[in-house]
Amino acid sequence: MKLLLADDEVFIRNGLIKNIKWKDHGINAVETAEDGLDAFEKAMWFKPDILLTDIKMPRVDGIELAKKIGEIIPHCRIIFMSAYTDKAYLKSAIRLRAVDYIEKPFRPDEVNEIIAKVTGACAKSTKEKKNSSWIVSEIIKIINEEYSNSALTIAYICKRLFLSHSYICTAFKKHTDKTINQYITEYRIELAKMYLGDKRISLSDVAARVGFSDQNYFTKVFKRITKVTPSEYRNSDT
Repeated sequence: MKLLLADDEVFIRNGLIKNIKWKDHGINAVETAEDGLDAFEKAMWFKPDILLTDIKMPRVDGIELAKKIGEIIPHCRIIFMSAYTDKAYLKSAIRLRAVDYIEKPFRPDEVNEIIAKVTGACAKSTKEKKNSSWIVSEIIKIINEEYSNSALTIAYICKRLFLSHSYICTAFKKHTDKTINQYITEYRIELAKMYLGDKRISLSDVAARVGFSDQNYFTKVFKRITKVTPSEYRNSDT
């Protein structure tokens, strides 16, 4: 993980760099910035996983910095530091969903505790994303292999992967922005278009080859997606 530390007070930056055992938290790279603008410029190429920033800084303050970084690095987690108890700042921090807020002056053990909590959440999120990516890949693999099976359903896929219905549906939707049933249907229709190019294959055989046991239902679904019937598609120049 990578952390960007922004504070206009050099002794704060140096103190944190010296007293926090970053690598023990799984943070292998730390960049420092002397104000919000400097931090934003560094964030553009550094792409931090965590932003540890003072709230009140010259040129660009911590609130504005967090907003800007949130736009280009949505996964970046934010920890605010400040000696100020201004309610407006605190409300802004809450709206930005800051992971935590450290009040100055702070103790190294307090910072270590918060960094540990944040890096733990980052690690968990990364693991979940990797697991989700694997699950989506496996679902697509099953669909590619079994599209001609009319019994290919979400329940069938759940049984193959030993996972719950809600879990695989949520993971798939999150990664593809489509439901599993939508993906299966669209995949089948794209293959049907290819088979329809060969006029030696009957419409009922085309339907069967792409997993539709009922030709009438195949025609209905095909027209819903393509706006034409399979026969019209076959006889067109599409």
